[in-house]
Amino acid sequence: MDLSMYETEKVLGEGSFAIVTRLKHKQTGEAIAVKTLTAKSQKDLDYVSWFKREVKILEALQGNPHVVPLLFADVNRFIIVMPAAEQNLYNYIQYKNSALELIHRVHIFEDILCAMTDAHSKNFLHRDLAPANILIFNQEASH
Repeated sequence: MDLSMYETEKVLGEGSFAIVTRLKHKQTGEAIAVKTLTAKSQKDLDYVSWFKREVKILEALQGNPHVVPLLFADVNRFIIVMPAAEQNLYNYIQYKNSALELIHRVHIFEDILCAMTDAHSKNFLHRDLAPANILIFNQEASH
């Protein structure tokens, strides 16, 4: 994937081991999210191992409509590329909580369960399942 065709819009999140940046295609306007290990983490064998495992899990879960699509991954350059989500579940609830009907809440819960069931059936355990880590894409927000 040629990331030179994209320009950085903003940092979406920054943790102790990785940075997630939103990029926009210079011609089409398509937005992607790029997760990269920090320079310090690239030298830590535990973080490198964790990163490689994350790529392996994402690859194994592709095809599940409730798991973020993996557009590109390069474990040697420590890059994961995925579509950019509109928001995460935490923000979605903050902005829409009073307007969310029960059926919509149930759909969100079912989508999460579907993804977790698939992951568990393949012996993967999500160790950081939290509203901030559940991505909401535009089409999902319209249940």
